Parts: sequence; C-alpha cells; structure tokens
Amino acid sequence: MAPGAGLNSVSLPNAYDIEVSDVVKRFPAYLSKTPPFEGTLRITGASSMAQLLNSLATAYESIYPGVKVSVKQGGSSKGLAALRAGDCDMAAVSRALTPDEVKDLETNTGRKVFQVPIALDGVCIFVNADNPLPAITRDQLNGIFAITHSLTKEPILRWSDLDPKSPLGDAFMPLYMVPMSHGTMQDFVQWAMPDEQLQTILRNEEPGPSSVVNACCAYPAAMGISGYANRQPRARMVPVSEGLGKPAVAPDFRTIRDRSYPLTRSLNLVLLAPSESEVPPLQLDFLKFAWSESGQDTCATLGVVVADLDHPPQLLRDVIGEKFSEAPAAK
Repeated sequence: MAPGAGLNSVSLPNAYDIEVSDVVKRFPAYLSKTPPFEGTLRITGASSMAQLLNSLATAYESIYPGVKVSVKQGGSSKGLAALRAGDCDMAAVSRALTPDEVKDLETNTGRKVFQVPIALDGVCIFVNADNPLPAITRDQLNGIFAITHSLTKEPILRWSDLDPKSPLGDAFMPLYMVPMSHGTMQDFVQWAMPDEQLQTILRNEEPGPSSVVNACCAYPAAMGISGYANRQPRARMVPVSEGLGKPAVAPDFRTIRDRSYPLTRSLNLVLLAPSESEVPPLQLDFLKFAWSESGQDTCATLGVVVADLDHPPQLLRDVIGEKFSEAPAAK
C-alpha cells in the first residue's frame, strides 16, 4: 500500500494517503476457499459504481478462475428493476433504498431484501478548476437546478446571479448531469429540491458520471453533479452548505467518512434471499471479499472512500473484525 500525496489528491489514482492506509488495514484479511468457488455472479446498476465493481470483479476472478462476475451499468433504478425481474443476482445502488422500494421488492419476489454498503461516496458539485466559486448553499442549488426554484425568489441562470463578483460575469451556467435513473441525481434532488422538477434551460444530460466531470474540465462556465470518486485535476469540487449562516463543507476522505459533508451516501449491493441463512454462498463470499482488506484496498486505489467498518452490515456482522476463516465453498 503506497502512501499518496494527500487526502484531496486527484492525480495519484494508484496510491493513497497514509491515513487511508491505516483505515484499510483495519479490515479483515480475505482467505480463499477450498474447494474454489465456481459459477456466475451478475451485477447490474449504478454507473458510479461500475469502475469499482469491475475492479473488484477482476480481483475476485483472479482468486477463482472458475467464477465470472458480470457488471452492467445504467443507473440504480435499472439495477433494482433487473433484480426484481430476476435478471441479475445483485443490484448496484448508489443510494439508500426507500421503504417503498424494499416493500415492492419483497412483496413481488417473496424474498427478503439485503442491502450491503461496500463503500462511501459524496454527491459533489463540480466546476472548472479555474472557477473561484468559494462555496454554494442548498438554496442556491435549488435556484440553479429546480425549474420552480422554491427556495429562491428568482432562478439562477448566470454566474452573476450566483455571485456578482464572479469573473465569469453574465455568462450562462450550462448544467451537466446524468439521467434521473441514476442514484446520484436521485440523492441530489431529494436533498436540494424535493418534489420539484429539474431545470430544462441549459440542462445537458451525459451518459455517465465521468462525462459530467469531463465537461466541467473542458468548459469554464460549466457546473455539474457527479460522484466524489469521479474527481479530476481540471475540475474542482465546491464546498456545500445546508444554508445561509451554516458552514460550507468540502467533500474529502474525512468529511465523507464522518458524514459531515451534507451529500454523503453509501454505495450498496442489494440482493434477495428467503432468509439471512439462505443467501447464496457465492454472493455472500463476494460481499466478504468487498469488505476485506483486499477489497477495500481496491476502493482506496480508485479514489473511493472506504466502507464504515464501525457500522458493518448485519449480513456480515459475524465476520467483521475477525479474519475470514477458510471454509469449504459451495458451487
């Protein structure tokens, strides 16, 4: 585990800070099972989790050559629909499930929902690296992104509307985002503009979260919504405040882990089973791998904030804090 340049570094994707390393080392070691697992594991859902899941899949397949982990993206809602239809084994969901979603899944499948957070992330407001905007409030984001802008008297369309001293002056503010089927947008809308519709003026939908940040890198006046893990050197994450008079908090490793950043979220794998004791062995073992030192090292090297070891999911509570013991594997 190589130490990186700092917690906010975006230029060292394969190294990370010593503090991150100390957290990763707290996770249990993963020991491979004998006989080895075989079979297929299908995961569908959040685009913001695709790179992480593909990396975890590659690492897991290197341990078990007889296992094929298939990762498809398209958004959290797509993942839940595929899980409900039986078209995948686990849904990747970049937000917490709602009670209605849990009820729908359990009612229509006759099985119990298990939601396992494998990492943490932040929904971030991105601007160009040369944009000096110091911070932004929830009210201002409502004025920018909501068509009815219920928290501001007037819509915020130009940089001068947001900050009269902005060097961008009266330039319009093009907005970049992923479709509403993505958990990133669902979390943002729930926080900044519940029960309101998104602005249609200056709105640009991108195919994935990385494309949103790419636009902010390329266009000086752009503003985008994407995940913390998608940060790049030529785009900047703006500190966010709950409202006027409240402190603005910048997203970083510490503020996301302690949840002081207002738009912190968990990155989850969701599965269905008749009961906790009947979770398919391959699915359960993949989750154990994700919660191991090896799995969380993968998270850290990709710039994703590691899982909260102090609050392990119920499904893995009996093994967290102890090394995974070697046990026979079931096909």
